Amino acid sequence: MNEAVSSKSLEVFLEKLKKSHLPILSVILFGSYARGHYTIDSDIDVLIITGEKNSQINHQIIALAYQAESETDEGEWILPLVVDEKQYEKWKMFRLSIYQNIQSEGKVLWKTR
Repeated sequence: MNEAVSSKSLEVFLEKLKKSHLPILSVILFGSYARGHYTIDSDIDVLIITGEKNSQINHQIIALAYQAESETDEGEWILPLVVDEKQYEKWKMFRLSIYQNIQSEGKVLWKTR
């Protein structure tokens, strides 16, 4: 699941996440960008798994996505889906379709462990 995707906004977003020192465990690209079937109207779906559940962390990540979009002015929309590790494990346990999609088509962009 590890492959490079060409998106300036996504590159800037990843750098901002790395510099933020937020408790991020992994960042996974999924959806049309991960499949390579995106169009000019596609958004960039990114799953961000955190080590703790905290709405402030969610807001900070969304703000970083917006900053990356604004700085690059590429017209790309990053849609971060932020979940904590426990929630992601529940997705796995219940075999939710989003979990299955991420496992089958997702591309790990960054992992801390």
